[in-house]
Amino acid sequence: MKFKGKGGLRHTKIVGDFGEHLILYWLSKHGYECAHIDHVGIDLIATHPGSGERLGISVKSRDIQRPKSIGAAINIMKNTKKERDKIDSACEAFACIPYLAVVVDQNTEQHEKKIHGFLTPVQHFLAMHPPNTKILSWKMNDKALESYRQDDKVKMFVCDYEGGGWL
Repeated sequence: MKFKGKGGLRHTKIVGDFGEHLILYWLSKHGYECAHIDHVGIDLIATHPGSGERLGISVKSRDIQRPKSIGAAINIMKNTKKERDKIDSACEAFACIPYLAVVVDQNTEQHEKKIHGFLTPVQHFLAMHPPNTKILSWKMNDKALESYRQDDKVKMFVCDYEGGGWL
């Protein structure tokens, strides 16, 4: 079997697992009590250390390395009741507030290698899009990144890295 993209045959699964564990690490580092779960709709449960607020988090991770994709928007989910119901049902079962985490490993427009992580309430994510949008996406251009930095409902971290070219 020949793989035509970058990465190994299981790279997509590994990217997803990495994103979930990176968000777990980030939340734990900031005092949250966290659990990685295997449930339709959410991947993590985290309790805020001060307020006791319980977050049910759906994590979406992408590895975007093609030069033409730098700064592109990343499709997160279809804007359908069925898609949103998966998260809402899981959060209702575990008494959580629905959250979305996005992890993106992408070269920037300035050719820097960065991993961006974001966390926002699902309701805020939905409000960021016009109501009739068919595919809900997360923008990754410089203008969007600056708007996330200014948005108090979007928590964000950035990891810079060097290296590559193992082959």
